[in-house]
Amino acid sequence: MCDPVCKNGGVCLTGVCKCGKMYEGLYCETRLDASGSFSFLMFVFMIGLVIAGILILWQRDKFRDEIREYQERIRNSANSLGSKNNQPNKFNNADGRPISPRQLAAIEQNYIDDPNNGNF
Repeated sequence: MCDPVCKNGGVCLTGVCKCGKMYEGLYCETRLDASGSFSFLMFVFMIGLVIAGILILWQRDKFRDEIREYQERIRNSANSLGSKNNQPNKFNNADGRPISPRQLAAIEQNYIDDPNNGNF
């Protein structure tokens, strides 16, 4: 028999208290503090999220730079084609800047309405 009696749900087996998961001690009187390990795991998880976010932003900027380079190559090749034929690039304004999506939609709508009007 355990003397004093096991506390916090502990069970007396052959004169020794067997404690549950959250208690320890001779009579299960001491509560275990598991918050330390949980805090460490949360810290590692948050560091992982920050690193993942930084990598995603870095890749996004790298991808954005690749898109700009590609657009510049396309623009340069289109401008050189337009100058060879003495025709302006239909996807640029008169000042050489790309047309807006609204202007492009109007050109496409004109083509849909009358495919023979020569705007494409």
